[in-house]
Amino acid sequence: MSSMTRRKFVKGAALAPLAFSPFRLKSQTSASSDRFDIVVAGAGHNNLIAAYLAKTGFRCVVLEGRPLAGGDVKSAELTLRGFLHDTCSSAHNGIQDNPLIRDNELNLDDYGLEYIFPDPVFHMPFLDGPYITQWRDPERTCAEFAKISKKDAAAYLRMLKEYETMQPSATFWQRRLAMSHWENIRDNFEDDHSRSFMLACPWSQPPAQYPMTG
Repeated sequence: MSSMTRRKFVKGAALAPLAFSPFRLKSQTSASSDRFDIVVAGAGHNNLIAAYLAKTGFRCVVLEGRPLAGGDVKSAELTLRGFLHDTCSSAHNGIQDNPLIRDNELNLDDYGLEYIFPDPVFHMPFLDGPYITQWRDPERTCAEFAKISKKDAAAYLRMLKEYETMQPSATFWQRRLAMSHWENIRDNFEDDHSRSFMLACPWSQPPAQYPMTG
């Protein structure tokens, strides 16, 4: 059995998504289609939304170097056969309110897209024994923080409420958005367990919007 080096693993992880069969692209060229209003570089999930402008009458062309569309939202066997992993995308939070998804305008379920909304949402155990679990119920999650720090429990609920009333034009949000993620967490949470959890979890969206792709 040959040894697996880091170089071989990285190369295999990069090539594995190319073996995934759905959304396989076909090369289409036409001598009469050499002028376009919009040229989209790459057929990743964000760029495909831009190509949706074709629905409004614009002539769009999508250029993709790989044989698969979808960018980082595909699943692939990156480790063992039969075990599927996402290739990069781990949070589809904000898109849930986008009409393209909310109203199923693209009929993505016809292509196998299914969102699963788990409960609990996120769980982090720590080497020294404590753990924090994020539930869809913010109050229940708050109780998890309270086991470690009541101040951090209050900070968690406060930041969720601040997010729900966010006004980017306000001085408060201009200052916060200018800060790094770490600076925001460091300044609002006192315990390192809470800080570690907040740096890793998708805290910046209401828990009801936390999905997983299936």
